[in-house]
Amino acid sequence: MDFSEYTLISLGDSFTFGQDTIPDPKHLPGEDSPTFGRRWKKACNKLSFTNRLTERMEFKYNVNFGIMGGCNENSLTIL
Repeated sequence: MDFSEYTLISLGDSFTFGQDTIPDPKHLPGEDSPTFGRRWKKACNKLSFTNRLTERMEFKYNVNFGIMGGCNENSLTIL
């Protein structure tokens, strides 16, 4: 099946989010907390299984709604 015009949407927990896919992150000199958080989230999501599925199955885009400590109730709320 050709997924090249579809978007993969993922809901889930820390595994979906991509937590622990990168080593313990360090603050860069002069970096504030919001900037650090965005950089860390982007790095985790880039190595998540959701992103790997997107690449392997050739989806056009992916949206990763995985959150650390997530549960089914959180996923339903997001959905």
